[in-house]
Amino acid sequence: MIKAVITAVLLFVALVFSVRRCKKLRAEIKSLKSEVEAQKRNTAYIFRHASELARIDGDRIKIEKEIHDAKNDEEIISVINALASANNGRVRDDKPAGADTAAKA
Repeated sequence: MIKAVITAVLLFVALVFSVRRCKKLRAEIKSLKSEVEAQKRNTAYIFRHASELARIDGDRIKIEKEIHDAKNDEEIISVINALASANNGRVRDDKPAGADTAAKA
């Protein structure tokens, strides 16, 4: 009888420790899932940024060629004006939401 009580107490203690450990692991898993989601967002941002840099580099090469192939100053000015216009459009498109209202305030 005493052996059964001791065994039951030991099993209960083991169960309590197991439940506590399970709760700690559950909290750690939740924290790690949040961290993984943040890393996924960061990776997506870096990918978009790298794609934009590749596009800009391609545009740079194209513009350098157009300037090199220009026959006179007017053609060079035309290429530079087109570049400025394209950059202004890109900057306007990249503004965060609400940036216009913040500037007006």
